[in-house]
Amino acid sequence: MKNKYISWILIHFLILLFEVLFIWQFLRYFISVIRSFQTFFSNESNFQHWKIGYYSYIILTFIEYLIFQNKIAIEGKELFFYSHLFSAIILPWIIFMIWYIIPAIYGQISIFWVDVVYCILATIISILLVSFIEINLNKTQFDLSFKIIIWFLNIILIMEFTIFSFKQPWADVFADPMV
Repeated sequence: MKNKYISWILIHFLILLFEVLFIWQFLRYFISVIRSFQTFFSNESNFQHWKIGYYSYIILTFIEYLIFQNKIAIEGKELFFYSHLFSAIILPWIIFMIWYIIPAIYGQISIFWVDVVYCILATIISILLVSFIEINLNKTQFDLSFKIIIWFLNIILIMEFTIFSFKQPWADVFADPMV
């Protein structure tokens, strides 16, 4: 793999990991008394973690743009933003898939520290996977219909993440509505 991709992934990874593990926790404990911040964090559900991943990736996009705007200007701002917006859409689903590998194979992790380590590893793996996907998307041209889909899905995610922060849906992701 080329050195520029390795350094890009490393920077990408470190910024996003710092956001997910430290900044959101800091904000949660010191600013959560303000009702308007409920959009970002309201409980420890999986949905809230997917939301944090999504919003962290959106914030990462702006941080990366500020840091690398000269390089991005050469390679193309539009390609940069659309590859990031698409990656933000799929990050919650990658988190979901990686997070549930052990529960699917092993079952519930009963030792707290093992569960915490596994959750951190799942976060790291998710960040790395979406970074590789983004690098490959940067080699692609997006047509108008795909750009519209990207915007449409981002608007839906923002709407759902915001609404469900204040009013949770009637059914859990894994709940059987017939029971």
